[in-house]
Amino acid sequence: FQDLEYARSYLVGKQALSSINAMQNVSGGFGFFDTEIVIKAGGYDGDSFAEDMDMIARMIRYMCDSGEDYRIVQIPEICCWTEGPNTVNIIIIQPSVYHIHYFHTILLYVINLLNNFNV
Repeated sequence: FQDLEYARSYLVGKQALSSINAMQNVSGGFGFFDTEIVIKAGGYDGDSFAEDMDMIARMIRYMCDSGEDYRIVQIPEICCWTEGPNTVNIIIIQPSVYHIHYFHTILLYVINLLNNFNV
């Protein structure tokens, strides 16, 4: 089932988000980033529970604050392998953990965004 989820996510979901420049994360093993922009945006945060989403959010914020155009694209011809969960328990728990970290990251950046608008 993990293979089907990855195929759906990477070949359909991420391709659709990429087409409207709405990618909220690029999984670490699949991402290529402009090093200069990553560093200017604060780099990699090892304390984050969702490093990929956190870094993308900070890079987007940096680009918007700088007034620079940006695109986050999904390239469907990627050839990369990843390890999937090796137990049923991990397969069951993994999506919940992912979503908790996803919402934590979104909440963090929504709070930052609202603070910028003095809300």
